[in-house]
Amino acid sequence: MTLPKKIACVGSGTIGSSWALLYAMKDYDVITYDLTEEALANSTAMIKNMLGTLVRNEIVKKGQVKRILGKIRTTTRLEDVADYEYVQESALERLDVKIELLGKLERIIRKDVIIASSTSGLSMTTMQKSMKHPERAVIAHPFNPPHLVPLVEIVRGEKTSPATVSTVYELMKSLDKVPVRINKQLPGFAANRLQTAVLRESLAMLADGVVDADGLEKIMSAGIGLRWAFMGPIITADLAGGAGGMEHYLEHFGPLIQSVCETLSTWTTIPEPVKEETKRQTRELSLIKSKSYAELVRWRDQNLIAVLKDRGYL
Repeated sequence: MTLPKKIACVGSGTIGSSWALLYAMKDYDVITYDLTEEALANSTAMIKNMLGTLVRNEIVKKGQVKRILGKIRTTTRLEDVADYEYVQESALERLDVKIELLGKLERIIRKDVIIASSTSGLSMTTMQKSMKHPERAVIAHPFNPPHLVPLVEIVRGEKTSPATVSTVYELMKSLDKVPVRINKQLPGFAANRLQTAVLRESLAMLADGVVDADGLEKIMSAGIGLRWAFMGPIITADLAGGAGGMEHYLEHFGPLIQSVCETLSTWTTIPEPVKEETKRQTRELSLIKSKSYAELVRWRDQNLIAVLKDRGYL
């Protein structure tokens, strides 16, 4: 298996820019496409800011910045991606946009070039319907920001070939990512389904006055999140079962699990009162009030870097 070395990042928003930075840091030749020069200028500014955080945290040396930036070129001409060997699509999260874009890309790139979509929940099977070579299209869903968070969900469509999945899996490993194959197509794949379940119950409890937004942040960051930084729900439950493991956990905590499940929120559309209360309390969080968006991003990335260093990812 020969891995590509020339990467086209189609879409230069937050995710596309972070992908471009990651590929450039790993010494890939990158071209970033977007519709306007303004979008590309914003992307370049984002990449420089992200690099600044990496330099301050000693992930990238100051002397490497020029080389990394030099690995990325930009264009507003989609035809310029024709000679590239792999496409990382990160366009607007709308099915019609992605279907049209994949059709355009097929007319430009070679038929053996893989198109990997960054979509966080759309169906690859649906995106493939108008493709002449659907076997080379797959989802490689990163977590924000891709240049830091290791996880990538690889989701095949009905017509995606096993060879495409294998190539993307190995490419992600070459980037020091942690790829996970998702075996069934469901809205939100796997990770976003877990996040959505936690978020729905969080918003429901917030709106019901069970706990406020500040308390919810502390519950996750000072409790649940600390364990989830190095082990998932299965090992967590197994350890909670003591020496008896998962068998004892399911038996001993079965009644509690049932009582919790019976009282969990079940709404599928966020009620307006829940939206309003969530927005009100979010605005009052001290961290939100005290920092601009750019400052929050730097705060997030610096804390991510600390966790990633401790976990051996950096």
